[in-house]
Amino acid sequence: DLEQDLRTVSAACRQHGKFGLCIAVGTEMFKMCRNLGFHLIVYGSEVRFLAEASAAASKSAREMLK
Repeated sequence: DLEQDLRTVSAACRQHGKFGLCIAVGTEMFKMCRNLGFHLIVYGSEVRFLAEASAAASKSAREMLK
């Protein structure tokens, strides 16, 4: 399962003296990554960023058409 896989990756990073990075797409996953000892956690996903950028571009285009 995902948690076990992340645990394995985190342990390997610690074993080799590396910083572990995880991408958390929600609050529960963020907590899990933090609890598993990841040093770097990206919180969010490109879907949200793309949706916000798309909404802004659409609004701008609508304004130009007025």
